[in-house]
Amino acid sequence: MKVARGRGLPLWERVFFWALALTVLTVLFTSQLVIQLNFRQSVTAETERSRLEHSLLSAQVSARLAYEKNRAEAPFLGREGAESALLEAAAGQAGKGGGMAVYWEGRRVAAANLFLEPRAGQLLESLRASPLGPEELRTVICREQGRYFTVSVSLFTVEQLSYELFTLRNITALYENRDAMTATVQLVLLGFTLLMALVLYLVVRRLLAPLSRVSGDIGKMASGDYGLRLPEQGPAEFRQLSRNVNTLARSVEENLERVQSLADGRKRFIDNLTHEMKTPLTSILGFGDLLRVKRSVTEEQRREYAGVIVEEAKRLQSLSGKLMELISAQNTGLDCREMEIPTLFQEISLSVSPQLARRGLRFLCTGAKGTLWADQELVKSLLYNLIDNAAKASKEGDEVQLSCTRGEKGVVFSVSDWGIGMDEKTLRRASEPFYMADKSRSRKNGGAGLGLALCQKIAELHGGRMRLKSQPGRGTTVFVMLPGSPPAASEEPSLPLPGEGEGEENRPRKRRPSKGKAGIP
Repeated sequence: MKVARGRGLPLWERVFFWALALTVLTVLFTSQLVIQLNFRQSVTAETERSRLEHSLLSAQVSARLAYEKNRAEAPFLGREGAESALLEAAAGQAGKGGGMAVYWEGRRVAAANLFLEPRAGQLLESLRASPLGPEELRTVICREQGRYFTVSVSLFTVEQLSYELFTLRNITALYENRDAMTATVQLVLLGFTLLMALVLYLVVRRLLAPLSRVSGDIGKMASGDYGLRLPEQGPAEFRQLSRNVNTLARSVEENLERVQSLADGRKRFIDNLTHEMKTPLTSILGFGDLLRVKRSVTEEQRREYAGVIVEEAKRLQSLSGKLMELISAQNTGLDCREMEIPTLFQEISLSVSPQLARRGLRFLCTGAKGTLWADQELVKSLLYNLIDNAAKASKEGDEVQLSCTRGEKGVVFSVSDWGIGMDEKTLRRASEPFYMADKSRSRKNGGAGLGLALCQKIAELHGGRMRLKSQPGRGTTVFVMLPGSPPAASEEPSLPLPGEGEGEENRPRKRRPSKGKAGIP
């Protein structure tokens, strides 16, 4: 795993060093704690042993004095006799492991194995800093020339003379043992650290290997490879991370495709708009220039040129009107209100029936019942465009039918014709802006390829859907489902559009007879 310079250590190194440091410190602290606890227990045991030996020695000295008194058959030994007996007791202690000394009024009376000779007086004074009680025994630990001793002192009285018994025990071995154990632990800890470093290195690199792989793959995704997917393997956390990254990459890829599709669609829209405007403008400029430049123009030519200019201007007017409707549908908020479907159908019938009649077509309305919550002007524009498209696809004597069916949560409008129809390829692209299967025929009829795109946009603004069903030579039916309640309160429409059943295809329909009443039944 590579890290840019100046941004710190890689994650695996930080985990490795922190884990190693914590492990070593824990082992070091635990071992030192165990050594110290064991040492303190040993020191306490040696101190108690020193106090016990001091008490035994004090009892032996007292017994010796009593023995000397009985042997002399005298009621008193006197100071000289007592000190002589103490010297004999010290002589008996010589050669043994411990040391002793007896003091009277700061003067040493007897001593044996006195290891702390230079500091004996100072230690005695420190132990006598406060008066000793008759039964009191004091013990301290002191260090002299690298050796450690326990020093104990107590009082005993001989013929009303108070003596101080001063004993020592060498406990240097305890400290040497502690130092040896500490050195051993440090040596073992060094080996343990090396072994733990190797184990931690292998474990950390193995555990974080998926993260390194994920990081590398994310880097590739960041470079634009959004089709890459991470393998969902390893520990649960890395599997979840890979799953989340794959979901993110999939979402980014879909959004990128959507944006690219939108950009391509806009480019096609602009290209088509430019092309659609170029043709009538070229005709207008060409024939207008003929009228301006040509010196003699016959009445027939003038009418011909003017007619072309007027027709092409009408095309531009229709194109601009459709574009304005499409832009308004995209940028204008809905003005939804409740409308009566029979009234809507009646207004549409009164408006389009005369126009269709001039083309030799009949207009029929069926199923006009109930109410609809929608933007009335946009719904009218939708239906007008669908009827206009149906009329352009029909031939003289055909019918155009507008019908309505209602379900629990929506209303389905359908506009049917029995005209030229569309094949599968045309059907898939019919709602694209400016798409025309037969451009010459569409332009002749004043079409610009924007009607179905506008209708689909209006349906989407209402939270609805649009679907086309057609076959070449058999006609076309456009279904538009609109929610029956306000868009903010409506749920996902549950009313299926006709033809959305399992396995349903664009089946041929029987041609309706040209007889029957026009308008609202």
